[in-house]
Amino acid sequence: MTCSSRPLVVSTLFALTLLVLPASAYALTLSETLARVESRSSVVSARTELADAQTNLTRVTRDPLAVRADTLQAEQRSVLAEASLERTRDAAASELTSAYTGVLGANAQVELARQSRELSRRSLRVATIRLENGSATQLDLSDAQASLNEAENGLRAATEAQTLALGNLVSILGEEVKASDLEKISEAVIPELPPLEAALTSAERHPDLLGVKQQAALADLSAEILDPLYAAQAQIDTAESQRESAESALTEAQRSFRLQVRNLYTQAENARASLRLASSALQNAQTRLQTQKQRLDGGLISQIEFGQAQLTTAQADLEAENARSAYLNALLELQTGSLVPLGSPFSMEKAK
Repeated sequence: MTCSSRPLVVSTLFALTLLVLPASAYALTLSETLARVESRSSVVSARTELADAQTNLTRVTRDPLAVRADTLQAEQRSVLAEASLERTRDAAASELTSAYTGVLGANAQVELARQSRELSRRSLRVATIRLENGSATQLDLSDAQASLNEAENGLRAATEAQTLALGNLVSILGEEVKASDLEKISEAVIPELPPLEAALTSAERHPDLLGVKQQAALADLSAEILDPLYAAQAQIDTAESQRESAESALTEAQRSFRLQVRNLYTQAENARASLRLASSALQNAQTRLQTQKQRLDGGLISQIEFGQAQLTTAQADLEAENARSAYLNALLELQTGSLVPLGSPFSMEKAK
């Protein structure tokens, strides 16, 4: 073989290799989906606000004419912008995860509907054979046909729901993906529910509560810097009244916020309990399916009976998938509502 012909041979072999590769080897994981958090427009805006707030703080601290109120407000803006960025990232992660799990749930529903249609088709064939040999009636055949029609309608509805769920994810990602591209979420990657006290403590720096704290701090400073030597008593009394109102508002906001976090925590606990039950039910269904497969191989049950066991397992798998998604989404709602970190890939690193 001449040297000039080798590139042609290599190119041909490469092209043949591409032909035998699967049509699509792309798989989208939840971690890869969450990597899009930083590109979300809300996160970009929050990062911009933080950078501007930090620049302003530097400018104010270097200004020899800045007074205490100027410095405090600049510091507060920077701290609030940082907390807002963290909350915005958490909210984006929650939105992406909800869209991702929505497609997974729709996939499981479509699979269940397909198995249901296949079982109904088998049942119709059985009813037809039995009618022909005189062991069934026309009513049995009509019932089997009605069951098949219902199963086909169920599959159609499930497919439409899958299309909607996928469209939602695609619109968020800004890129085309297929429903089959998404990998299931292993329970091993789902974070543990953090302690309640950790969530309550972390909630103290939530921007919604932080804003009320900052208002109270400003009201306190406004009252502190007033002196009867240069301020009218009416002005001092007004400042004291505003400070008391701000402190009262802060106390109420803290009480309300702690209650909100406790509610989110309870929802996560309930979702975790549901997941444990659904996972146990799925394991039982899988065990029964294995038993039925052995009985089928041994000639002890019919194909229809085995198909029913398969359908029961698919139903248990759907319920486990939905429970897993519900628990994960409840965790992310808790993280967004309290800023308690769940760990990678669900907690985004703070901007430096």
